[in-house]
Amino acid sequence: MKTYDAIVIGAGHNGLANAAFLAKAGLDVVCIEKNDYIGGATVSRNLYKDWIYSNCSYVCSLLRPEIYRSLELHRHGLQITPYGGSLTFMENGDYYGAYHDPEVSYREMARHSQHDADAYERFSADTIRQCRLVRDFLLKTPPDPTSFKMRDLKELMLLGRKFLEMGEDRMYEATLDEAGEVTVTFRYNDDGNWRFSYTVLTASLDEIRDAVVEEAAEEAQPGAGVNPLLANPRK
Repeated sequence: MKTYDAIVIGAGHNGLANAAFLAKAGLDVVCIEKNDYIGGATVSRNLYKDWIYSNCSYVCSLLRPEIYRSLELHRHGLQITPYGGSLTFMENGDYYGAYHDPEVSYREMARHSQHDADAYERFSADTIRQCRLVRDFLLKTPPDPTSFKMRDLKELMLLGRKFLEMGEDRMYEATLDEAGEVTVTFRYNDDGNWRFSYTVLTASLDEIRDAVVEEAAEEAQPGAGVNPLLANPRK
Protein backbone atom coordinates (compact mmCIF):
# COMPACT_ATOMS: atom_id res chain seq x y z
CA MET A 1 0.00 0.00 0.00
CA LYS A 2 1.36 3.40 -1.00
CA THR A 3 1.86 5.88 1.80
CA TYR A 4 1.97 9.67 1.62
CA ASP A 5 3.55 12.40 3.66
CA ALA A 6 0.29 14.35 3.62
CA ILE A 7 -3.32 13.67 2.65
CA VAL A 8 -5.50 16.67 1.83
CA ILE A 9 -9.22 15.98 2.04
CA GLY A 10 -11.20 18.15 -0.34
CA ALA A 11 -10.00 19.59 -3.64
CA GLY A 12 -11.59 23.00 -3.30
CA HIS A 13 -9.53 26.15 -3.73
CA ASN A 14 -8.19 25.93 -0.16
CA GLY A 15 -7.40 22.23 -0.42
CA LEU A 16 -5.65 22.64 -3.76
CA ALA A 17 -3.60 25.57 -2.48
CA ASN A 18 -2.53 23.63 0.61
CA ALA A 19 -1.65 20.56 -1.44
CA ALA A 20 0.33 22.65 -3.90
CA PHE A 21 2.43 24.29 -1.20
CA LEU A 22 3.06 20.97 0.54
CA ALA A 23 4.17 19.40 -2.75
CA LYS A 24 6.30 22.44 -3.50
CA ALA A 25 8.03 21.89 -0.16
CA GLY A 26 9.02 18.39 -1.30
CA LEU A 27 6.36 16.28 0.38
CA ASP A 28 4.58 13.39 -1.32
CA VAL A 29 0.96 14.60 -1.30
CA VAL A 30 -2.39 13.20 -2.38
CA CYS A 31 -5.52 15.35 -2.59
CA ILE A 32 -8.88 13.56 -2.61
CA GLU A 33 -12.29 14.90 -3.63
CA LYS A 34 -15.77 13.31 -3.46
CA ASN A 35 -17.15 15.22 -6.46
CA ASP A 36 -16.39 14.48 -10.08
CA TYR A 37 -14.81 17.93 -10.45
CA ILE A 38 -12.23 19.90 -8.50
CA GLY A 39 -11.98 23.55 -7.57
CA GLY A 40 -14.84 23.98 -5.12
CA ALA A 41 -16.13 27.54 -5.19
CA THR A 42 -13.72 28.52 -7.95
CA VAL A 43 -15.09 26.27 -10.68
CA SER A 44 -17.20 27.37 -13.62
CA ARG A 45 -19.93 24.86 -14.43
CA ASN A 46 -22.77 24.51 -16.88
CA LEU A 47 -25.60 25.10 -14.42
CA TYR A 48 -28.12 25.65 -17.22
CA LYS A 49 -27.99 24.74 -20.89
CA ASP A 50 -25.40 26.83 -22.73
CA TRP A 51 -24.73 28.90 -19.61
CA ILE A 52 -21.39 28.44 -17.87
CA TYR A 53 -21.38 30.22 -14.53
CA SER A 54 -18.95 30.54 -11.64
CA ASN A 55 -20.25 28.92 -8.45
CA CYS A 56 -19.12 31.65 -6.12
CA SER A 57 -15.85 33.26 -7.13
CA TYR A 58 -16.98 36.33 -9.02
CA VAL A 59 -14.71 38.31 -6.71
CA CYS A 60 -11.39 37.19 -5.28
CA SER A 61 -10.60 39.92 -2.79
CA LEU A 62 -9.22 37.35 -0.33
CA LEU A 63 -6.87 35.69 -2.84
CA ARG A 64 -3.52 36.71 -1.43
CA PRO A 65 -1.03 38.04 -4.02
CA GLU A 66 1.65 35.93 -2.30
CA ILE A 67 -0.24 32.79 -3.33
CA TYR A 68 -0.72 34.07 -6.87
CA ARG A 69 3.00 34.76 -7.25
CA SER A 70 4.35 31.71 -5.42
CA LEU A 71 2.25 29.22 -7.39
CA GLU A 72 2.75 31.18 -10.64
CA LEU A 73 -0.95 31.06 -11.30
CA HIS A 74 -0.59 33.37 -14.28
CA ARG A 75 1.29 30.60 -16.09
CA HIS A 76 -1.74 28.35 -15.63
CA GLY A 77 -4.13 30.85 -17.18
CA LEU A 78 -5.49 32.72 -14.16
CA GLN A 79 -6.21 36.34 -15.05
CA ILE A 80 -7.62 38.75 -12.47
CA THR A 81 -10.12 41.26 -13.85
CA PRO A 82 -10.50 44.40 -11.70
CA TYR A 83 -13.95 44.81 -10.19
CA GLY A 84 -15.43 47.94 -11.72
CA GLY A 85 -18.66 48.28 -9.75
CA SER A 86 -22.28 47.14 -9.76
CA LEU A 87 -25.77 48.34 -10.61
CA THR A 88 -28.97 48.14 -8.57
CA PHE A 89 -32.27 48.75 -10.39
CA MET A 90 -35.11 50.48 -8.56
CA GLU A 91 -38.86 49.97 -8.88
CA ASN A 92 -39.42 53.62 -9.86
CA GLY A 93 -37.21 53.26 -12.94
CA ASP A 94 -34.17 54.87 -11.35
CA TYR A 95 -30.94 53.05 -10.49
CA TYR A 96 -28.06 53.12 -8.02
CA GLY A 97 -24.61 52.66 -9.48
CA ALA A 98 -21.68 51.54 -7.33
CA TYR A 99 -18.51 52.87 -8.95
CA HIS A 100 -14.85 52.20 -8.26
CA ASP A 101 -13.86 55.86 -8.65
CA PRO A 102 -14.33 57.53 -5.23
CA GLU A 103 -15.52 60.89 -6.60
CA VAL A 104 -18.01 59.33 -9.02
CA SER A 105 -19.21 57.00 -6.26
CA TYR A 106 -19.72 59.93 -3.86
CA ARG A 107 -21.75 61.90 -6.42
CA GLU A 108 -23.94 58.88 -7.14
CA MET A 109 -24.63 58.31 -3.43
CA ALA A 110 -25.32 62.01 -2.89
CA ARG A 111 -27.83 61.91 -5.77
CA HIS A 112 -29.91 59.59 -3.61
CA SER A 113 -28.89 60.64 -0.09
CA GLN A 114 -26.40 63.29 0.96
CA HIS A 115 -26.43 61.84 4.48
CA ASP A 116 -25.40 58.39 3.27
CA ALA A 117 -22.76 59.81 0.94
CA ASP A 118 -21.10 61.56 3.90
CA ALA A 119 -21.59 58.49 6.11
CA TYR A 120 -19.86 56.30 3.53
CA GLU A 121 -16.82 58.59 3.61
CA ARG A 122 -16.51 57.99 7.36
CA PHE A 123 -17.22 54.29 6.94
CA SER A 124 -14.48 53.94 4.31
CA ALA A 125 -11.95 55.68 6.54
CA ASP A 126 -12.81 53.36 9.43
CA THR A 127 -12.58 50.18 7.37
CA ILE A 128 -9.31 51.17 5.72
CA ARG A 129 -7.86 51.77 9.18
CA GLN A 130 -8.90 48.27 10.23
CA CYS A 131 -7.50 46.77 7.03
CA ARG A 132 -4.11 48.28 7.79
CA LEU A 133 -4.17 46.56 11.16
CA VAL A 134 -5.30 43.14 9.94
CA ARG A 135 -3.30 42.76 6.72
CA ASP A 136 0.05 42.42 8.52
CA PHE A 137 -1.22 39.31 10.33
CA LEU A 138 -3.15 37.50 7.60
CA LEU A 139 -0.37 35.04 6.80
CA LYS A 140 1.03 34.68 10.31
CA THR A 141 0.39 31.91 12.81
CA PRO A 142 -1.35 33.53 15.77
CA PRO A 143 0.66 33.56 18.99
CA ASP A 144 -0.38 31.49 21.98
CA PRO A 145 -1.36 34.03 24.69
CA THR A 146 -0.72 31.40 27.40
CA SER A 147 2.78 30.57 26.18
CA PHE A 148 6.07 31.97 27.45
CA LYS A 149 8.02 30.95 24.36
CA MET A 150 10.09 33.73 22.83
CA ARG A 151 8.32 33.46 19.48
CA ASP A 152 4.86 33.91 21.05
CA LEU A 153 6.03 36.74 23.29
CA LYS A 154 7.49 38.63 20.33
CA GLU A 155 4.29 38.23 18.33
CA LEU A 156 2.18 39.39 21.27
CA MET A 157 4.41 42.45 21.66
CA LEU A 158 4.00 43.20 17.95
CA LEU A 159 0.23 42.93 18.28
CA GLY A 160 0.28 45.21 21.29
CA ARG A 161 2.33 47.82 19.47
CA LYS A 162 -0.07 47.76 16.51
CA PHE A 163 -3.03 48.28 18.82
CA LEU A 164 -1.30 51.18 20.58
CA GLU A 165 -0.64 52.84 17.25
CA MET A 166 -4.39 52.81 16.56
CA GLY A 167 -5.17 54.91 19.60
CA GLU A 168 -7.42 54.11 22.53
CA ASP A 169 -10.64 55.21 20.79
CA ARG A 170 -10.02 52.73 17.97
CA MET A 171 -8.83 49.73 19.95
CA TYR A 172 -12.36 48.52 20.63
CA GLU A 173 -13.00 48.02 16.90
CA ALA A 174 -10.38 45.25 16.69
CA THR A 175 -9.86 42.70 19.45
CA LEU A 176 -8.06 39.43 20.13
CA ASP A 177 -10.16 36.32 20.46
CA GLU A 178 -9.44 33.41 22.81
CA ALA A 179 -7.01 31.88 20.29
CA GLY A 180 -5.02 35.09 20.00
CA GLU A 181 -6.35 35.87 16.52
CA VAL A 182 -7.25 39.41 15.49
CA THR A 183 -10.98 39.84 14.92
CA VAL A 184 -12.65 42.89 13.44
CA THR A 185 -15.94 44.25 14.71
CA PHE A 186 -17.85 47.17 13.25
CA ARG A 187 -18.74 49.61 16.00
CA TYR A 188 -21.95 51.57 15.63
CA ASN A 189 -22.22 54.93 17.31
CA ASP A 190 -25.51 55.74 19.04
CA ASP A 191 -25.66 59.00 17.13
CA GLY A 192 -25.58 57.12 13.82
CA ASN A 193 -22.13 58.41 12.85
CA TRP A 194 -22.01 56.35 9.67
CA ARG A 195 -25.22 54.38 9.85
CA PHE A 196 -26.93 54.28 6.46
CA SER A 197 -30.57 55.26 6.08
CA TYR A 198 -31.30 54.97 2.36
CA THR A 199 -32.92 51.62 1.54
CA VAL A 200 -31.41 51.12 -1.91
CA LEU A 201 -27.88 51.74 -0.72
CA THR A 202 -28.36 49.37 2.21
CA ALA A 203 -29.82 46.72 -0.10
CA SER A 204 -26.87 47.08 -2.46
CA LEU A 205 -24.38 46.50 0.33
CA ASP A 206 -26.52 43.62 1.66
CA GLU A 207 -26.34 41.92 -1.74
CA ILE A 208 -22.55 42.07 -1.78
CA ARG A 209 -22.13 40.88 1.78
CA ASP A 210 -24.70 38.08 1.69
CA ALA A 211 -23.67 36.69 -1.70
CA VAL A 212 -19.89 36.92 -1.27
CA VAL A 213 -18.96 36.95 2.39
CA GLU A 214 -21.98 34.92 3.56
CA GLU A 215 -21.54 35.86 7.20
CA ALA A 216 -23.57 33.87 9.69
CA ALA A 217 -23.04 36.45 12.43
CA GLU A 218 -24.54 39.82 13.21
CA GLU A 219 -22.51 42.75 11.92
CA ALA A 220 -21.47 43.87 15.40
CA GLN A 221 -20.14 40.47 16.46
CA PRO A 222 -16.36 39.83 16.51
CA GLY A 223 -15.19 38.55 13.15
CA ALA A 224 -18.14 39.96 11.21
CA GLY A 225 -15.79 42.41 9.51
CA VAL A 226 -13.40 39.78 8.14
CA ASN A 227 -13.85 41.29 4.72
CA PRO A 228 -14.51 44.87 5.86
CA LEU A 229 -14.69 46.60 2.52
CA LEU A 230 -17.58 44.31 1.52
CA ALA A 231 -19.41 44.42 4.83
CA ASN A 232 -22.67 46.16 5.54
CA PRO A 233 -22.64 49.03 8.09
CA ARG A 234 -26.24 48.65 9.19
CA LYS A 235 -27.39 48.22 12.77
